[in-house]
Amino acid sequence: MNAASSLIRCQVKIREIALLAFALTPLNGNSVSAEEWRYCLGITAQQRIYLSEPFQTPQSYENVERTFKHALDANGVSYVVVQCPLSETAQDARQMRAYTIQFNRDRGVNIVDFQWRPAPGSAAH
Repeated sequence: MNAASSLIRCQVKIREIALLAFALTPLNGNSVSAEEWRYCLGITAQQRIYLSEPFQTPQSYENVERTFKHALDANGVSYVVVQCPLSETAQDARQMRAYTIQFNRDRGVNIVDFQWRPAPGSAAH
């Protein structure tokens, strides 16, 4: 396989992963109630996905995503896509995360457990 076809395969995989992440994120993700759960993921061009554990937060989707991006940046992770899918329960969030892991492992993507969760009550800058 030459470098050009390898790059194309990588770009297709990144697109597939981004589409999956988008599909798992509700369209009304702008507000969060105390009952909703999330986990975050950052997709890199190097065939890695950085995943947080599920967490519950009253912060907006935008703030959660922004703080996750800052955490990835602070750890030197160069991401292509960041998503924080929404779930109504902790169990749903764990199941969605487990599906994301299996889906990507089946496609040869490396999974990295990223120890992160948003600080309670803090807003991102």
